[in-house]
Amino acid sequence: SKRDINNAVTSMCCQVGCRKNDLSYLC
Repeated sequence: SKRDINNAVTSMCCQVGCRKNDLSYLC
């Protein structure tokens, strides 16, 4: 589902850090 993909992307951004997506504030 979209929510699962979003959670995976968010956790990846938390670990690696995302410049393209502003998801770091969700960590």
